[in-house]
Amino acid sequence: MLSCVFPASLVVPPSCSRSRSCPSSDAANPFNPPIDPGGDGHVPGDTPLNDSPQNLMLRFEKSYEFQDLPTYINLLTSDFRYTFSADSDLELVNRYPNWGRDDEEESTKHLFEGFTNSASPPVVVPAASRIEMTLTGVQYLGDYQHPDSASHYQKVVVQNVGMEIDVPAGTAITTYQISARHEFYIVRGDAAVLAAGQEARTDRWYIRRWDDLSTSTALIGRTASINADAVKQTPVSWGSLKNSFYK
Repeated sequence: MLSCVFPASLVVPPSCSRSRSCPSSDAANPFNPPIDPGGDGHVPGDTPLNDSPQNLMLRFEKSYEFQDLPTYINLLTSDFRYTFSADSDLELVNRYPNWGRDDEEESTKHLFEGFTNSASPPVVVPAASRIEMTLTGVQYLGDYQHPDSASHYQKVVVQNVGMEIDVPAGTAITTYQISARHEFYIVRGDAAVLAAGQEARTDRWYIRRWDDLSTSTALIGRTASINADAVKQTPVSWGSLKNSFYK
């Protein structure tokens, strides 16, 4: 029979139970370090790299939830385009015919970090205090624009992007609730038009186009006091939210 002797630091005393008052052996084990839980503007340590279409979407979700702007923007190609919904935001379709990577970065930075808008008089808008996103009904399909290049180009259909975003508003909180279909066109790194610092590798995937297919009831903005029920509901879309945090 194999006999093992364990270091004293890894032995749990008989009187010690697995409770908060008793240190876990994992904490003392250099071969099993704790995983960074994320927060303060960075994704958790176990968030996968964008090394496959599936992991690209996981990283997209986590970078937005954890308000990690550098990670989020690094998932978009240099020639990235976002298209607003003609159903819910026809005016924005006409105003922003070429919403690109720089526009997305500016709007998202304002949402993640807060900003002073261009209203008259200007209004200080706080950063989002909570973002939760769920992607459901995700399908990975061929890209109709590149039917013979499935290994390099794919279309990701998300039947529903469910999201809640809390933004402080004085003594109240505005909660934006998103529920809508979105479609993403993604490209492998060695076929992508990339910005400086992005990796043109076969094991990297990026978003090159994003179509918002929201309807007029896709997103609801709800203003509520901290200890009371909602007092206002305003149907908007994710595109409208982007516009609100743009300038």
